[in-house]
Amino acid sequence: YTKYLENLRQYKESEHKIVYVQFDNTHKGYQSRADHLTDLPDSIDIISLVSPELISDEVAEMKQIRRDKGTKVIYTISYTELETAYTAKYPDVDQEDNKVVSEEGIDTSDNQFLSFANEYMDKTLEWCDQYEYDGININYSPKNAAHMEGAEQIKERNRQNTFMQKILAWKDNHQNSMLLFEGDLVFLADKTILKDCNYLVIDASEVTTVEGLTSAVKMMIIEGIPVDRFIVCVPTFSLDSNDLETGYFIDSKYDLISAIQATAYWILTPEQGLGKAGLGIYQVENDYYNPAFIYPNVRNAINTMNPSPNN
Repeated sequence: YTKYLENLRQYKESEHKIVYVQFDNTHKGYQSRADHLTDLPDSIDIISLVSPELISDEVAEMKQIRRDKGTKVIYTISYTELETAYTAKYPDVDQEDNKVVSEEGIDTSDNQFLSFANEYMDKTLEWCDQYEYDGININYSPKNAAHMEGAEQIKERNRQNTFMQKILAWKDNHQNSMLLFEGDLVFLADKTILKDCNYLVIDASEVTTVEGLTSAVKMMIIEGIPVDRFIVCVPTFSLDSNDLETGYFIDSKYDLISAIQATAYWILTPEQGLGKAGLGIYQVENDYYNPAFIYPNVRNAINTMNPSPNN
């Protein structure tokens, strides 16, 4: 087993198709083996935790799988969650009372939100060092400020600058940490940071066919966005047996097929100009439950992309 773990770590350092998963650890305290990081398939490369603040048992398991299996553990910072937290703290704020108007009559200030965003980012970024994570994933889809006018344009640009400056500063001080970016980055004003990202994560949750995967990636390919590091994410099956949409694709015969397995095969199919770095899986813990063996779809996908006797 010691030799197996050594080979596993060497494999993860070699060139191969990456397997990235999102793991929901919001319910603290273990209720079943499905809640354990140590029960995830060994060949998973990167685990992104939904809940960044950890209890001691989670920290211990994170360190164990990093040490033994070479698995990286990161967490996601979501701009949407930042906005939600702001609204929750200031539910009755009147934006009209928060304006600072220039001589031209344009609102040039969004001070309360910007101050909140700075504090929010400082706190969430500190968790990386506090819990000794391997890095972060930024989930952000900027708005198109070019199509805005006056106050709205200034507001969007100020918010984007505030958010991105925090990430840039963090990266400068964490050169050896992983940085992933997830979302529609077409309207990101300054895309230079993307060159320093390990991977760009594309959410394909709404895709229903294999052909749709190619379309989802091509929408991201514009000047300034690296094309050699895309991870395409699809969801696992729902735990609701009546849900025949989540985690499924429709094939050419209009049959339902596993989105995870279909995406794994798509990852292996070369397409000029598309850097298919690997497969991403949302709600990976749902795939644990199987009477034959745990995580069957994840394991099959790993074996499809990177054949191995164990994973």
